[in-house]
This record gives sequence, C-alpha cells and structure tokens, in this order.
Amino acid sequence: MRFNHTLGTLAALSAALVCSVACKHNEGELSVSTKSWQDEVRTRRAQIEKVKAENGAGFEAMDAGSLGSATLEMIPYVVFRVLQEIEPATFGDDALNASGFFPRQDLPSGHNGIIWTDPTQAAGTFQLRYMTRTCSSCHTARVRLDDGTMRLIFGGSNTEINLHGFIGRITSTLKTDLADSADAPAYQAFRKRILDSLTSHEPGWFFGASKVAPADAAKEVATVAANIDAVLGLMRTMNDRRLQTIGLLQAHSYAKVPTPPSLTGGARV
Repeated sequence: MRFNHTLGTLAALSAALVCSVACKHNEGELSVSTKSWQDEVRTRRAQIEKVKAENGAGFEAMDAGSLGSATLEMIPYVVFRVLQEIEPATFGDDALNASGFFPRQDLPSGHNGIIWTDPTQAAGTFQLRYMTRTCSSCHTARVRLDDGTMRLIFGGSNTEINLHGFIGRITSTLKTDLADSADAPAYQAFRKRILDSLTSHEPGWFFGASKVAPADAAKEVATVAANIDAVLGLMRTMNDRRLQTIGLLQAHSYAKVPTPPSLTGGARV
C-alpha cells in the first residue's frame, strides 16, 4: 500500500539521519569532515522532502489522517472540545501536551496526532466528526536545535508519547462521568455540563471557522444535543469495552512477565 510504503521510507530516511547524528565512530574508523557531514544532512533532508512530495496522499494519511472511521472512544469532536473545557486534567491542551501530543499550529487540532474523522452519517439523518488519533501520534518526532527551535522528524519515533497513560486517564475519567447508567447522578451532572457547554460557544469555536464552516459545526452541535443520551450511551459502551480489554491483556498477558508495564499508566520504574 502507498501509505505503508511512505511510512516505511520516511522511517528509514529519518532513522538514518538521526543515526548519522547520534552515532560516533570508533577509534581507527574513517571520520567525516564537517563539510561532508553538512552535505550528507542536506542530502538526507532532500530525500525526505522528495518522498513527501511524491507520496502526497500517503504522507497526508500518516500525518493528519484518522486511524479509522472513528476511534474506540466514539467521542464526537464537538464533545471532545467540550471535554477539553470541563475535564482539562484529561483532555485540556496542557494534558495533551504532557501526554506527547505536542503543539503543532500547522494542524487543525493544534496538536500532533489529534484530528477529527470525515463526517459519518447514520440512517440519513445526521453526520458527525469524531475525535481520533493519527499515525503521527507515534511516528512523528521532534528535536530541539541549537537555536532552540524544533524540527519535526516525519517517520521518526515520537519519544514523548505516552499512549498508555493517555488511554488510562480517558477511560478513568469517562468511567466516573458516564457512570453505569443514565439514571446515575454522576451521569446526569455530566450530561448537563456537556449540554451547557455546547450552547455556550459560537459554532466556529469547535473546529475553527477556517477548517469547518460554522453552519456545519452548528448542525453537529444541534445533532449531539438532540441525541445526547444516545451519544453518551455509545461512549459508555465503548469505554467499558476498552476497560474490559485492557483488564484482560493486563491480567493474562502483561502480568506474565517480570515488572510488567501498566496498560493505563505506562512503564514501571
């Protein structure tokens, strides 16, 4: 597939570039002059840009495309934006940055690895975009240069990402807020907070008026508000399913090795 070819080629080129920077020659091996090293850096970067240019669709899918038609959490993007406001410790900008979804002003969400899906339609009545992660959440890195600026390494490994911790916070937060049923006081309070926040913002706030037309965003807000219990019920179902899956993997696979990592908290130290 073109996408896999693009990702593999970028990874190989980026790895070679990073290795060239990091690796030291042993005594007796040929040294590389400063000039030839600079030429090599320019050549590798030109190769990366060439791959990007020749594989535009594949690169876009890796860098800013959804990993699926909707994520397992099934969180409509307008709800995700509300959650950023009412549950900042899990979904806020600072929390996303701390989890490794570092800032990127060139992407619609403002974060590397976070995007929304294309609109999905149900029974011909409405369409919603869902929050999702991209391949770039793990496969785009950044390095700090001598002048303090950051350079993106497309196809590299994002050493800042902590998906286990991020998933752990999402599942824990949603389990508390969504409770076990629509009758639970916690759910009713959460439902009200979402509805109040949905109606307190102009449509352009949810996606950015330059990315999604405010009229379309307004339709999505109205759709979620009119179907709030169905939306939150699906989020509960998917969140409980993920918790069950994590529990099984933790108990029957990861627990079989010494000092196993936590699937909701990251590696143990």
